[in-house]
Amino acid sequence: MNSNNLAQYLLNEGEITLSQMGSLLAGIRGREARLPVLALRQGSITSEQLERLDTSTDDSFMRDASEQGMLTCAQADHLRQGKVGETVRFAQCLLDAGLADYARLEAWFRDYDALEETPVHRAVVSLCGDSLSREAGRYSEFMEIFMDSLMDFLHTPSVIATEWEPCEAGSGGGGVYAVSQRLCGGIDMVTGIMAMEQEFLGLARRYSQEEMEEIDELAIDSVEEFVNVVNGIFSVQLAERKIEVDLEPPRWGTQVAPEGEGRLLMRLSTDLGIIHAVVSANEFM
Repeated sequence: MNSNNLAQYLLNEGEITLSQMGSLLAGIRGREARLPVLALRQGSITSEQLERLDTSTDDSFMRDASEQGMLTCAQADHLRQGKVGETVRFAQCLLDAGLADYARLEAWFRDYDALEETPVHRAVVSLCGDSLSREAGRYSEFMEIFMDSLMDFLHTPSVIATEWEPCEAGSGGGGVYAVSQRLCGGIDMVTGIMAMEQEFLGLARRYSQEEMEEIDELAIDSVEEFVNVVNGIFSVQLAERKIEVDLEPPRWGTQVAPEGEGRLLMRLSTDLGIIHAVVSANEFM
């Protein structure tokens, strides 16, 4: 399951509000998960046991845990050397922000691990509703890849807003910029990104790892390349099911008001700000 999906799960369940997500997602970048949260996530220790320990620092936690026979130094080293996913970093952010204690984190970890469908799938299906029920499975499949790719290639954590909100061209400074790409063959659909100027620049900077101050050719090329990479991964996944697709060259536009049949516009909260992901049966701009 996607390591980012704890945030989406808590948003789906109403445990965390969308207004709280911006600062929490921004806090994930560079956040070091501490030993108590690592141990709790791995089931090496319980929240009840943590209540009896000094968790103010990792050193004090290890001293108490070792003295009480709850955790060995070898186990702690193993926890430190393991891969720390965004679920644990996000949990640390919640703890540091005072939005959760160890008992609540433990309950959330347990319920999250027991899910039979991913939180991203649930969010997309809910937004599709009855009108896009036939497309919901494919759209959610794409969005799993899209959100993974935001983390993998742009180091940008994100969640999908569970209530639809319009994206109005020209609202705010700089207008709306958009990139789209059509997939055709075994399926016919268009995917893309819409964002205001500063958020679009943020995406371009993160993907290119170049500094840029305005929407220029490099910025547009960077976001187009990112969309092409996401769709490339999606097409490989489709090919594994014997569904062959071709990718047309990406397109871009500004002051875009999204249109198109079978269109789903999803508002994503990210550490860069608000962006929109779009999936549609045909060109939306």
